[in-house]
Amino acid sequence: MKGETHGAIGLATGMGVVYLVGADSWLDVMAMLTTSFAASLLPDLDAEESLLQSMLLPNLSRKVRSMIFVGVAILLILLHILVPEIPLWVLLIGIFLMVAVFAPHRTVTHSLLMVAFLGWTVYQISPTYVWPFVAGYLSHLVADALTVSGVPFFWPVSVKVSAKKIGIRIKTGSAADQWIGNVAIGLFLIGLVYLFV
Repeated sequence: MKGETHGAIGLATGMGVVYLVGADSWLDVMAMLTTSFAASLLPDLDAEESLLQSMLLPNLSRKVRSMIFVGVAILLILLHILVPEIPLWVLLIGIFLMVAVFAPHRTVTHSLLMVAFLGWTVYQISPTYVWPFVAGYLSHLVADALTVSGVPFFWPVSVKVSAKKIGIRIKTGSAADQWIGNVAIGLFLIGLVYLFV
């Protein structure tokens, strides 16, 4: 799926989480939606054409982006090692960035192992945002499982889960990909309207 589709699905998923777990204020709603949206884009941080990469570091080559991510990862890891007061999640984010830079696309970042690792990381930061994060991240994996390429949910086991085994063969960027994104935006907007009612 394209990044825009993942983002739309992430927003719709985030809205679902808002309804399921509730939110105390509009600030909480916005934080949960933002968390779910960002999490829905995060698995593709390992891809050169990633929407998240182009949002964070526009107009830079893959090599320069990789060097920046490695630099930030090393900085976070060293910061945690050298300053004892720095929380554990700083180290965990550094490790994730390092993995995302060097892992081939649709491997470890598209696995349940990474969902657990990052879910635990977010829990260290703020338990309130674990569910929006996990739901957004999982929405990406499920959407990619609908494509012909599939997803290695059980990485390091190399078996990919794909809906093509049941006849669903969606290609990234296809009309079906765009339709799914449009439906997700529609669901998100309906959820937003119901928040006002």
